[in-house]
Amino acid sequence: MKGKKKLFTKLMSALLVTTMTLGLTACGGKQGGNQRQDKSLAKQNVYTLNEFELPDMGDEWNIVGIGQSGDALKMVVQVYNWSSENSNTDLRLVSMSMDGSNVEQIKLDIPGQENTDESVSEEGDSQNGETGNGETGNGDGEMHIFTEGTTEDLDIVEGGDEPIYEGPSSNDYSGYNNFLIQDNAIYGIKYSTHEDYSDPDNYVSESKNSICKWNTQGQFEQEFEMEELNSEGSYVYIMKVLSKKDGGVLLLIGGDEVCKSTMDAEGNFSEKQALSKGTEVLNNYQNMFEGKNGEILVTYYDDTWTNMYMAEYDPETDKLGEAVQIPQSIAWNGNGEMFSGKSHDLIYSTGSGVYGYDLGDEEPVQMMSYINSDVNTSSLSNFNELNETQFVAFYYDNADGTMHGGIFTKVNPE
Repeated sequence: MKGKKKLFTKLMSALLVTTMTLGLTACGGKQGGNQRQDKSLAKQNVYTLNEFELPDMGDEWNIVGIGQSGDALKMVVQVYNWSSENSNTDLRLVSMSMDGSNVEQIKLDIPGQENTDESVSEEGDSQNGETGNGETGNGDGEMHIFTEGTTEDLDIVEGGDEPIYEGPSSNDYSGYNNFLIQDNAIYGIKYSTHEDYSDPDNYVSESKNSICKWNTQGQFEQEFEMEELNSEGSYVYIMKVLSKKDGGVLLLIGGDEVCKSTMDAEGNFSEKQALSKGTEVLNNYQNMFEGKNGEILVTYYDDTWTNMYMAEYDPETDKLGEAVQIPQSIAWNGNGEMFSGKSHDLIYSTGSGVYGYDLGDEEPVQMMSYINSDVNTSSLSNFNELNETQFVAFYYDNADGTMHGGIFTKVNPE
């Protein structure tokens, strides 16, 4: 009996050792599996960057318009020139081949501003880098030009509890935004404002809107004043400028009411028309762009500004297609910029990477990981998808504090 008990004890001990050994082996195998899985995840959503050699435009500049013109990529760039004596802003047209070669930079002609031949070499040495005095940029993607006297021209009359100002007291300034680059032309919205507050009891503020047209070499061609939008006492602004098939442009107008107008290639405007019932939600629009099949897509919030929707919009008939609610994860996780794409209806950037979304899908899919792609940024901008595996984009590098751009190419996971 005593011998059987010893045998039983030895067998149980051996079984226990075997069980523990197998358990440790399984844990080690599982850990190794996680390591292999982590390594494979690091190879997902990877893009390589073929960086453009951009011309020297100083330390601060901003792309305010980008598009393809024929076989070239063209950008309207707002450049900030800071110095201890003078600060000004100018607009430049940067052109390059789609592979980033043949880079050229010229000053964009501004009406009423002296503009000599200011082409810039690929190395970025301007032949005449200075612009006229009196310009300033506000950092919001627009260009402002002050042309008349301001309160700095006022004489201060001493005496009394507060200074009394005498003399001219007015501002005249203009700015440009909403650039649209077509194959044969570049359009931009010019807004002008005149303020006169010399009479405290009769403050005057007048605003005008017009469309400026340049050729694709940056030479100014014509300015078309939108007289119907310049009625006194009304608040209007241009929400979006879109291309029309006949070479003209479509204007979506916000302000006191949402409406639209068109201009043909010769500069003839249609009458301003209020949007039809059902498209009034465009007053809450966030993005509008051309989809992968050439249709116009719009994203907008509902009246509670809670849910975001996307739908096709036909500007000719002024009708919205069936609206599809965009997953809440897109709004919750944040999105820096939204773009049209060839691989997805909607492409947008977040703080972690680039995502694609198609109408009707439950969730977006990640296309690019910044970390896995060794790109030190928190957002891509001015996205232009060339095909399903390549896109052009620009980003602010968090390490060196400068702008970079180039062609990103997808790497197939091993």
